[in-house]
Amino acid sequence: MESKTHTVDELRTLYIQSPVAITQKVNIGDKIYTDNDWLENLVLILKKCGLAYKVETHDLAGKSVHEVTIEEMAPKARG
Repeated sequence: MESKTHTVDELRTLYIQSPVAITQKVNIGDKIYTDNDWLENLVLILKKCGLAYKVETHDLAGKSVHEVTIEEMAPKARG
């Protein structure tokens, strides 16, 4: 399956509708890019949905950009 890129806004909206919607839309290898302002919220959403992730921080023109990669889905989130 091909990896996709998601936005924090997209995942926040899905989470408000139903946390299960996130586990149905997000797959291993998918990426989310965010700045410092939204990283904490994104991490909280991913944890509550049972998604394991890796965060890499890149400095672009003096601003931190965080690349969050989905690494693993909890057993209950796979189905």
